[in-house]
Amino acid sequence: MYVRLEDVRERTRLYDEVLLPQASFSADASFEAYQSSVGDLVSLLRSRIAEYELGLEFVRLQADALKTEARLLYLQGGAS
Repeated sequence: MYVRLEDVRERTRLYDEVLLPQASFSADASFEAYQSSVGDLVSLLRSRIAEYELGLEFVRLQADALKTEARLLYLQGGAS
């Protein structure tokens, strides 16, 4: 269970440090392209949807980490 927790924490760091900033940059670039009539609405919507989906997965990973921590604490008898 500890290995699982470390895996979830590592994935959370990856989302926080790499994937979410990249998705945000891409969505912002799509928005700017759309505003200047270079990009289309479909590309803008796809990039925003991808950004939101990554955000949801990030929250799921955080919840999974908290659940795993709670299980570990339970197995330790509630000790910190």
